[in-house]
Amino acid sequence: MATQPLLSAADSTLQSNDDLAAPQPRRKQRLVSLDGIRGLTVALMIFVDNLGSWFPKINHSPWDYVTLADFVMPFFLFMVGCSMSLSFKKYKAGVLWKVIKRTGKLFVLGLLTQASGFPGLGNDGYDLKAIRIPGILQRIAWAYLCVALIALYVPQRGNGKADGYFRVFKVHGWQWLVALSFLVGYLVVLLAVPIPSWSYVYNGVTLHVKCDVAGDLSPACSATRWVDEKLLGWDHLFHHGVFQRTNACSTCSPDFCAKPLRCPTNTTCPKGVSEGAKFSFSHCKDCPDDFFAANWCGARLDPEGSLASMGTIVTTYTGYHFGMVLQHFPAHADRLKQWVPFALGLLISGFVVQAAWWPASKQ
Repeated sequence: MATQPLLSAADSTLQSNDDLAAPQPRRKQRLVSLDGIRGLTVALMIFVDNLGSWFPKINHSPWDYVTLADFVMPFFLFMVGCSMSLSFKKYKAGVLWKVIKRTGKLFVLGLLTQASGFPGLGNDGYDLKAIRIPGILQRIAWAYLCVALIALYVPQRGNGKADGYFRVFKVHGWQWLVALSFLVGYLVVLLAVPIPSWSYVYNGVTLHVKCDVAGDLSPACSATRWVDEKLLGWDHLFHHGVFQRTNACSTCSPDFCAKPLRCPTNTTCPKGVSEGAKFSFSHCKDCPDDFFAANWCGARLDPEGSLASMGTIVTTYTGYHFGMVLQHFPAHADRLKQWVPFALGLLISGFVVQAAWWPASKQ
């Protein structure tokens, strides 16, 4: 049985003289393998969204480590980058305007779909004072815009042709440096910026969280929450983050079974669970500390926040790089020689970092 080439639009084909004499209308070509991965990722997303509440082990990880659901977003970002490398070559002019329009559409669509209603229906609806700004489509829009600008305006080296294993990295070296600078900036802020102690109001009660530390990777004192609050504002962050399913907040982690918050001394706290709240308050004096939820469990920490989205640039540009390999190397064997060692290197590096120092975390 004959097989179709991976990139039939780019690979050379043999044509008869009759074919050359009478050219046929050119049909739009698609990268079948990319379409297949896209379909599998959508199926995976539907699977974990519908079964995640039944089987918390496959739902999004509350904080550290990853689960099946946590692979959906990186897959989409990778595909965005790969698609970008193939689509940009079709445009002769006006590429920047196309990028800006698509970015705007994704961002606005994300705002509208996650608001999905009006105040009083279980969310903040379209109240501009409280609408959630970060989100899944907004993160994709951010990554798409940044990688598009890198691809369009950061020059390639040499003549733009890659004829050896490391040559493809050399050709796109400056672009890789710019993409990696986002990751370095993220790590510097995350590990080096001291996070001050802070407080917030939950259900009418003021709760204080002690930090005054740098490099803390916990939900309480992570730089991700601090940066989002400063840039976006407390009211525009996600109300009920997945971190509330950690052991510090839940009795059935990784599922959610809320522990009570400790009512501060000499404070009148509401009884029971108020409408719109997830945690109650307790005055228990003889209860052990682990009976109570950590005092930061009622706070807001957005899983698609601004600082946490810095690393998505590298994920998306990696997809762009894989797509450029398709164009630089017409032979499938040469493409695999580029892809497999690079992918294995990333995988091994991730396991080493996790084992030696930093557990895998989307934050």
